[in-house]
Amino acid sequence: MNICRHSTAGAFLRKAQAWLQLAEAENNLVLGVARRSRRNPAADTADSYWATIEIDGAVRGAAFRTYPHNLGLTRLPAKAVPLLAADVRQRYSSIPGVSGPLMDATRFADTWCTQSGKCRIELLNLRIHILVEVAVLTNPPSGCLRPGTDADLMLATEWMSRFSDDAHATHIAPELGEQLLRARQLFFWDDGGPRSMAGTSRDTPNGACISAVYTPPEYRGLGYATAAVAALSQALLDSGKKFCCLYTDLANPTSNSIYRRIGYLPIQDAIDIKFG
Repeated sequence: MNICRHSTAGAFLRKAQAWLQLAEAENNLVLGVARRSRRNPAADTADSYWATIEIDGAVRGAAFRTYPHNLGLTRLPAKAVPLLAADVRQRYSSIPGVSGPLMDATRFADTWCTQSGKCRIELLNLRIHILVEVAVLTNPPSGCLRPGTDADLMLATEWMSRFSDDAHATHIAPELGEQLLRARQLFFWDDGGPRSMAGTSRDTPNGACISAVYTPPEYRGLGYATAAVAALSQALLDSGKKFCCLYTDLANPTSNSIYRRIGYLPIQDAIDIKFG
């Protein structure tokens, strides 16, 4: 078993993409980030980490990091974890945390903290969901989904900041609102004014990931977020994507029930772990 580093996201994808696509929705994060880095080589800096776990030349797992974020993992053979931790330690003196499938990320965190003497703090228990067909909504709210415009710039930044706070997603900066807006990847459910927000932050060869779903407190409970995510999911499927995926916080039963009504089904539990 070997840990094989790759110098760029493009080189990593040439080796790993076929394996990653065997579970494309489950591996949406690494596929999406690597594809985005390949399109923007300036962002694929010397601080990036792209690695495959290989047995007899065949890929059996992957790990990646783009500065300054957590190390990201796919499913891994259990015996690969100490080898990977040692390789990451050669690359970085420290990392802020690890994200990935529940069991694999927890194993890595235990190994990393044993080696470094640092404690770990479980930050977010997550669940990945997939949708291939949007369910018909009963009693949908009035209004419609529309793309964000320049007039929404201040609102997008403010709502992204609120979303980051609500989701405890410290890695999401308010500036992401402007970035998604400029890329025409941010949408609003409008009912006499913006009522809810949803975005699509990355794509895979056959899918797209929905994120940044936010509704201000005064508009919650009226079905706006459900309608926004349903409409955006349908638009992505209509554009040729075969599936949509998203992450939910297991501590938020409201969002989990919303997505079930739309047609999203759970496929994997994941975790974000912060090292103290």
